[in-house]
Amino acid sequence: MHAMLKKLALTTALTLTVAAPAFAAPTNIGGVLIDPDYVDAGENDFISQFNFTQWYTSGDQSGTADLGYGSASTIGSVLASLDGSTNPTPYYLQGVGEFYRVNALSYANGDSFVIGGGELTFAFGGIGLNADQSFDISNAWAYVYVDQGPSTDYTHPTSNSGEVAFAMDGNVWLELEFVSLSFLSGDVGDGNVSASFNITGGLAADYFDPKSLTYNASAFFAASSGLPVDLNRQYSNGGNGSAIGNTQAVPEPATLALLGAGLLGVVGFSRRKI
Repeated sequence: MHAMLKKLALTTALTLTVAAPAFAAPTNIGGVLIDPDYVDAGENDFISQFNFTQWYTSGDQSGTADLGYGSASTIGSVLASLDGSTNPTPYYLQGVGEFYRVNALSYANGDSFVIGGGELTFAFGGIGLNADQSFDISNAWAYVYVDQGPSTDYTHPTSNSGEVAFAMDGNVWLELEFVSLSFLSGDVGDGNVSASFNITGGLAADYFDPKSLTYNASAFFAASSGLPVDLNRQYSNGGNGSAIGNTQAVPEPATLALLGAGLLGVVGFSRRKI
């Protein structure tokens, strides 16, 4: 009797041990190292910072390889289309960028938060601009890509059409759906925006709880910060921002299978006992 009880206790203990997901810091989430105990973001444990380049195109260029980078409109023509009405302008916002910090790991400290020394990049587009400087996000999209090294090619700032393609040649780490996008201050020539996203797919999607991100970013179309907008400029200068979310531990499918096998063993033992 005591031997059977010990066997049951051992089976249960092993089952619970296997079922507990290993989520020690730093954790490999889809090729990206994330510390689930990171506290600098308050209640969130994913805080990131990034640089990016954005531009406006005449028409939605989301379907092109370079998102219309090669035919970007001047910011002067974009500003000239603004008349304060709610009518749509012919211009759409597109852009690409790269994360340089995830939690405490930062390029500035010589850290690599992508397995294999790769890069974490992102792209967005299909954002319609209205004449009152509000955005139409009905066809907007955004993706975060993980490109594991050592052969990574994107470098900031974006300087040619090839760079745009390099920013999008990794595996989709997060697929994002725009929920909101608006200016906190400034305007299309020099402004700060806030956005929120639902996470709808990607390698890391199941690790986020809730499945959402918040985003703040600023960019200006001037030679340097504080100078007047250069009306002939096609691409933003000094674009930077942050994205914040929260992760959770998710058992691997193999772990769940082992858990099921362990529970079946306990059930089988109980039936024999009866």
